[in-house]
Amino acid sequence: YINQAINIRGKIKERRVLNFVEVFIQYIENLTEKDISIDEIQKEEFGDFFEELLIKVSKTSSKNKLRAFSNLLKEKITNPKNIDYPEIILEIISELSEQHIVLLNNLKGACEQYNSSRIYILEKTKILNKLKEDQIKESNKTQQYNIGVNINSLLDALNKVEGKIVILNEDFNRNAPEYFFLTQN
Repeated sequence: YINQAINIRGKIKERRVLNFVEVFIQYIENLTEKDISIDEIQKEEFGDFFEELLIKVSKTSSKNKLRAFSNLLKEKITNPKNIDYPEIILEIISELSEQHIVLLNNLKGACEQYNSSRIYILEKTKILNKLKEDQIKESNKTQQYNIGVNINSLLDALNKVEGKIVILNEDFNRNAPEYFFLTQN
């Protein structure tokens, strides 16, 4: 019975690993050579990491953990510089409960939504600031135009007043002797 139980357990682990590898191969087939970091795959550290990952895969039936392991492996072969301490991340994934993974996925979704909303708000803020800037420029042009119009109107009025003053001075000079008596003591 013990041998039979060990064989069954071994077959379950083997099936898990093979299923994981098959799904991952399908993903890799969609990548081009320039998408994959060949240098990373050829490193001894990657071999050790991959072996440890397959051991972790063999110990779980959780679809969420398998997806997390797959995402970690994808990132490791496509963007190895983006991952610090992948072995620690691998260990953390295997220690998380199903609820933790669901919670982290929900948190990731909320963060992505927050970031996209934040980007949207920043873009709209830039547009609004540009519109304000354009409006201020247009307002300044209008004010300059209005000031120019007002100055021209004032100059016209001033010229009219000066013209009337000239006429009054001419009249005064012509008729001055007649009015002198009004100002004499």
